[in-house]
Amino acid sequence: MFIAENSFAVLVAFLLATLAPNAASAADIAQREASAPSSGFLIVVVKGQAVTIPQEALTIELVEANDNRCPTEVTCIWAGHATVSLRVAKSGIAGEMVVLGTNAPPGMKLAHDAKYAGYLLHLESLEPARSAVASKSSDVVQASVRVSRQ
Repeated sequence: MFIAENSFAVLVAFLLATLAPNAASAADIAQREASAPSSGFLIVVVKGQAVTIPQEALTIELVEANDNRCPTEVTCIWAGHATVSLRVAKSGIAGEMVVLGTNAPPGMKLAHDAKYAGYLLHLESLEPARSAVASKSSDVVQASVRVSRQ
């Protein structure tokens, strides 16, 4: 009986030691998602075309998209990461290039949200989803971006 109880304690200690770092990462990701902007303007930008939010005199253009997400037909151990490079400009303020990315574990230090001139920009989605079987069927890439005041 003593051996069984001792083995159980060792097993629990082992599981806590191996799962705790992953649990912390999941909590960090949940915190990032919870802090994502929930109000503001949701815009859809297409590569090479600028969108203006007239109320804010803010112009956003999708310059480039890099998609390293797991293809939709494949089961991956990690969802992967995608980034978009945006040219952002506001009337009377110098424009900037910013990079937004999909959610990733914080320890990876990958692009996520960006700030510009008092605004927070958050990548909501990137379409089309990456596919393992379809060739590049469309050069049309669009990103949904949430823009909110800080």
